[in-house]
Amino acid sequence: MHPRRRYRNEGISWKDVDFFNNAVICDLIEAPRSGILAILDEACLMVGNQTDLTVMEHMDRTLGKHAHYTSRQVGCADKDLARLDHFRLKHFAGDVDYSVHGFIEKNKDTLFQDLKRLLYNSGDDVIKRMWMDGAQDITEVRPLPATPIHNSHSHTHIHTSTHAMMMGMPV
Repeated sequence: MHPRRRYRNEGISWKDVDFFNNAVICDLIEAPRSGILAILDEACLMVGNQTDLTVMEHMDRTLGKHAHYTSRQVGCADKDLARLDHFRLKHFAGDVDYSVHGFIEKNKDTLFQDLKRLLYNSGDDVIKRMWMDGAQDITEVRPLPATPIHNSHSHTHIHTSTHAMMMGMPV
């Protein structure tokens, strides 16, 4: 029996509390191919001069019509949002502003390749054979994005955090 019905049956005072289903925000951030993290990963994997500005432009093109996303370029007249640098997500708890400054650099995961190189250079032959791609020179390796598509630890953390947000719990 649902707790609400049980309380009413037992004469316990109950006040319904409406809540915002935050799944739409979680999808805006995590959706494969169209979420903010997917856009960022794509930019990090692309050959050429990808910058924070190109990420911002891609987000504006892809997310500009989303009800919970805005930036100065897609119609928000709020002068608190810096043009070509800030965007806003309309969360259940209110509007949250973000800056794309440093997005590309922070999303590159060079630690994983360093770890593979370290394990490849181990004195233990079994460990060395497990990490053969650690033999590649740093100039031969393209850093993978650090976001969920390529990093299972981050994926678990972000999935747990977004699930908590959906449930209205603090992250």
